[in-house]
Amino acid sequence: MAIALTAVLYFLLATEMAWRWKAFACALFGAAVTLQFNLVEHQLPIAVPTLLHVFLGIWFIFYLHVGDACFAPIKPGRIQR
Repeated sequence: MAIALTAVLYFLLATEMAWRWKAFACALFGAAVTLQFNLVEHQLPIAVPTLLHVFLGIWFIFYLHVGDACFAPIKPGRIQR
């Protein structure tokens, strides 16, 4: 259940429909659920990284520092050259 919930939250996070605060809240909640699942159910150490967390960390750093300029939708009527 925790893995499915985390996967859904990460999918919502990856879509650009979520606002910044909502995406950040989803990431924190997903990380908390994943840590709870790893620590309690599998008793894995907290230092076990996953590629998904690394990818999301890089994505957040890029998104928050670059801003919405790269992800802004093309305005209607704008000529692309």
